[in-house]
Amino acid sequence: MNKNESSGIQRPEVIMRKFIVLDIFRIFLLWGLLVVTALCQEVTCIVKEELLPQTLFHHCNHASTIVEVEPGILLVAWFSGTVEGISNVGIWLSRWEEESWSEPIEVASDEEFPCWNPVLFQIPSGELLLFYKAGPNPCLWHGLLKRSTDGGKSWSEEELLPDGILGPIKNKPLLLGNGSLVCGSSVESLYAWACWMEITNDSCKTWDKYIQSSQLLQKNEETRGD
Repeated sequence: MNKNESSGIQRPEVIMRKFIVLDIFRIFLLWGLLVVTALCQEVTCIVKEELLPQTLFHHCNHASTIVEVEPGILLVAWFSGTVEGISNVGIWLSRWEEESWSEPIEVASDEEFPCWNPVLFQIPSGELLLFYKAGPNPCLWHGLLKRSTDGGKSWSEEELLPDGILGPIKNKPLLLGNGSLVCGSSVESLYAWACWMEITNDSCKTWDKYIQSSQLLQKNEETRGD
């Protein structure tokens, strides 16, 4: 045993080997992170990013929603009008097909109140749902629904959702494996917002409402439609 070993001091060549091993480990770790990042980017990469031509819009445009109804065919909807909150604000829609956006058309409006926050969602049957709200303001709005069976080319008459049901407020619903549609919903009040989940098992014909209370979801049976 030499003097360095007896004193616990490692020889320079031993220290050097440890640094080399550590550097190799760092290189492989960095390479692995780069591979994972590349794979994630490949899955979530932006295919195309653009703004719709400004000539298609009114002065006020907000709360856009998008859906792919067929491969390469997109629909975008938003609420639009002179000023947010006045009665001429309706739900407008444009279609991306053959490398261009169509002239927007108004697909939903209310005679008395402005419309708000459209949400487009296509269910497995192919039926396209357009949820939106109408009312003087977010504290007093009510939920409505329109349907399309031809990819958004034509729409049904509006359906007023049951009392206490507003539909998805701004984000798309979640489709469960059993076919249930789960909608995050909420209402604004003067000092606070209240939120809950609304669930339909039959393409929005009937609804159940679940309110969080003491960490438990309480089912409200009074919100089922006819």
